[in-house]
Amino acid sequence: MLINLMRTMGIALLMTLVVELFVILLLTKESERKAVTWLVFLLANLLTNPAAVYLATIGHSYLTFLPDLVIQIPIEIAVVIVEWIVYKGYLSRPLLCAIAANLCSWGVGIMYNRLF
Repeated sequence: MLINLMRTMGIALLMTLVVELFVILLLTKESERKAVTWLVFLLANLLTNPAAVYLATIGHSYLTFLPDLVIQIPIEIAVVIVEWIVYKGYLSRPLLCAIAANLCSWGVGIMYNRLF
């Protein structure tokens, strides 16, 4: 179980970083694309993604009577709020970036889980 959880967390983090980086690149101004912004992006995702994946995995394991969305949506809302707060000092549209990036990476995660 632990090995599967670690593999799942690693795949989720890698996919999240790739997808969200692409979305952030699309939504930010060129002047915002500097080293400190990317460090903030990386740290925000290292903070939120493993916690979100762990909580969702535990929720799915113990709250089997609940639909997946009932478990995932509150977790994703919390992730968006945390990333929005982190991005506030670095991006001109931090809420848009947090929402769009997380919707895209969440959607990719759902597709990945359905395929594999």
